[in-house]
Amino acid sequence: TDYIDTIREEFGLNERIRYSGSCIIDVMINRYNKQCKEAGVTFEVEACCSKLDFMADNDIIALLGNLFDNSLEAAKGTKEKKVVFAAYIRNDDYIHIEMKNSCDNPPRTIAGKLITSKLFNRNNHGIGTESIKRVVNKYNGDFTWEYNKESKIFTAAVFVQERVTTNEHSNLR
Repeated sequence: TDYIDTIREEFGLNERIRYSGSCIIDVMINRYNKQCKEAGVTFEVEACCSKLDFMADNDIIALLGNLFDNSLEAAKGTKEKKVVFAAYIRNDDYIHIEMKNSCDNPPRTIAGKLITSKLFNRNNHGIGTESIKRVVNKYNGDFTWEYNKESKIFTAAVFVQERVTTNEHSNLR
């Protein structure tokens, strides 16, 4: 009972809000909403579709978990302290996921590749972004990011395709 109560508390299941109708997505949003509150970061959900059910659960968790982790970590060290999540359906079979966060300084890059700002465990840096790319590639998608110097907002955008074409499906067998 204590273990279950700890999990319910950690994931915010006692105060759960339905955002999308998908259990996994909603649990993740609620968990990060709670973590943002604890860190003093404003968290907003602009829109949220539940059409990620074509993805394996572990892929949803890897994708959203890394997007949320990166955004929250970056926002903690900023003046405005804000994270905004949105997931939209585009052209009936593309899902557009967008994560925005306050970011007082431009991200560090080498040859257009994001470089971690984490000071600890440098041997594992970049694993989160690589996990995002792995999931995105698996679902015929695209991962982009941009930094707006004027608004000091970092945006990570993911597009994944719901349907797999016949040729791609036969290659998966």
